[in-house]
Amino acid sequence: MRVLSSEYPNVNLGTDLYDVLSVYNRALSDTEIKSYHNSFASRVVFKEDFKDAIVGQIPDVWKIVSGTFVINEDSQGKYLKCTSNGSIYYPLKDTNKTYTKLNNGNMTLSKSVSKVTLTATSGQIIRELILTQAKEV
Repeated sequence: MRVLSSEYPNVNLGTDLYDVLSVYNRALSDTEIKSYHNSFASRVVFKEDFKDAIVGQIPDVWKIVSGTFVINEDSQGKYLKCTSNGSIYYPLKDTNKTYTKLNNGNMTLSKSVSKVTLTATSGQIIRELILTQAKEV
């Protein structure tokens, strides 16, 4: 059987989706359930490590709400530093259903429907931020 749509014009239900879709006619084990759940924990929704940022500037996609922020670099790599109290955000499609896997720094993180906001006092930094679809169990 061939299903045609504008989104998936060449999908063959007989063969193409066999590896993607599985029908279970038995109870799943605890290990299988955990593995399925953790597959979402490994799906990175957002990652920022500032490695491509220019020292002394802020990447264009980050928007300053208040305060002053700058990209600095040391022997451990690049990082975002707050130089005067404030907040900065990164626009995202949907952050409500995400889990913060890594917040390598001491800024306060908040998530809303359409953005990730970092709030900081002067001197606070963040080196890396990772959001995933779920928390690993």
